[in-house]
Amino acid sequence: MKGDKISAMKRQLPYHGWCFVCGNENPNSIGITMFVDDDGVLTSEFMLNKSHQGPPGHAHGGASAAVLDEVIGLVVWAACHRPAIICKITHGRNSFMKTIGLIGGMSWESSIEYYRIINETAKEKLGGLHSAKSLMVTVDFAEIEKLQHEDRWDEAGQILVKCAQNLERGGADFIVLCTNTMHKLADQITANVNIPFLHIADATAEKIVAAGMHRIGLLGTRFTMEHDFYKGRLINNYGLEVVIPNESDRAIVHRVIYEELVLGKIMEASREEYKRIMNDLLSQGAQGIILGCTEIELLIKEGDCNAPLFPTTTIHAVAAVEKSLADAPKV
Repeated sequence: MKGDKISAMKRQLPYHGWCFVCGNENPNSIGITMFVDDDGVLTSEFMLNKSHQGPPGHAHGGASAAVLDEVIGLVVWAACHRPAIICKITHGRNSFMKTIGLIGGMSWESSIEYYRIINETAKEKLGGLHSAKSLMVTVDFAEIEKLQHEDRWDEAGQILVKCAQNLERGGADFIVLCTNTMHKLADQITANVNIPFLHIADATAEKIVAAGMHRIGLLGTRFTMEHDFYKGRLINNYGLEVVIPNESDRAIVHRVIYEELVLGKIMEASREEYKRIMNDLLSQGAQGIILGCTEIELLIKEGDCNAPLFPTTTIHAVAAVEKSLADAPKV
């Protein structure tokens, strides 16, 4: 286009009264207006409204296809003054839905929950037969657990970097690490891929801040409760005060995760211990509790605590869907 001549040379193409796409007499028409300039460049303007929606809040594919049909037909008309009928429209990926790249297996018990919550959320938001676009690479948790407890974090990081790179090569648009503890290695992962990383602590902290809280209790593995990678992010980036259990209670929380929950064992005695520990955090002024290990949600449910719970698996999974659909068209 020659920008300095557009306004002088653009002329509007004729409309057809009751046409669903370009008619000005049809109250449900998309109302597309098309212009052509002397260089043969075709431009169009339109605004979809609620009568053109499919799933709640999203444009109907039929309306989009009708616009595409009209525009392509008029491109042919503008080029050679012959009518054109579009007999087939093909497409690849739905550009508005990003592909979620999941690093799972730590443990697979919680990875199942990620997959379930992500797809349930996508269906809830889009309706019909919709599900989330995702890729998952899983690790052997026995290898990771050994490296964790032997303080060989760099080696564990190398494994996760390879997982993230495989997801990127596979077409993932961003990375979701399905574990709280291994976010200790988030910087190592992000330094070696070219796609975004959705941090679990950020998604959780945003919910806490939105709830108007400033002092929060934290349960998780010993690494999550004691090391600075998680607490420090909450404190430094979101201004939160973080309360953790005393040393003996931290040992209980950690043991239950590694000896029971990652093995799929749900013990009533352990639930009672967690409830006691959560009540102790509340007595220290915590306004809510972060379930800061993705397996804790298998044990602790709403009603097990007298304050709001922040279940990180659910929060992280829902945030992944929201990021995936961030570019979805609205009407």
